[in-house]
Amino acid sequence: MSTRMPIARARHHVQTQRVQHGVQSGQITKKEAQALKESNQAIKDMVHDAKADGKVTLQERQEIQQALNQQSRDIFEAKHNDQTRDKTPRVDKRQARQTGRIADGVLSGELTKSELKDIRASRKDIREAERAAKADGVVTKEERQELHSMLNDLSQDIFEAKHNKSKRRRNVFV
Repeated sequence: MSTRMPIARARHHVQTQRVQHGVQSGQITKKEAQALKESNQAIKDMVHDAKADGKVTLQERQEIQQALNQQSRDIFEAKHNDQTRDKTPRVDKRQARQTGRIADGVLSGELTKSELKDIRASRKDIREAERAAKADGVVTKEERQELHSMLNDLSQDIFEAKHNKSKRRRNVFV
């Protein structure tokens, strides 16, 4: 038997890329990435040890493949569990859309100063809740749901403020 293991090398490379993509997309937390990195190093050590005597036996190849299979399952689990890094892209997109709706309401005179003040206070509360959720480096499913609930309430408030009878004088700037 030879020491060549091109399939294991290729799988190892692909799995390393999967971890990097998961970290970049926010699907894998720093803690999960560290554990996967340690697993990755353990597999490298297995390959090195197997090649040390100049031959990689069938049993060693099978053990390496099993380790790669387990690492693949671990990567999948890390990318698809409820933990994510501190990114909140859907929350950020909703906040951006709400900012546009608020700006439209101000420009059209549909929002009064008092309504705008209340909306800004709600937005501040949401930012603080988002900051608190991100503080530990993981935004859990429950924290995400709470942020969306707060955004739903704010969205309703914006709608009601823009569609009530009160109007702001045009020459008042905020």
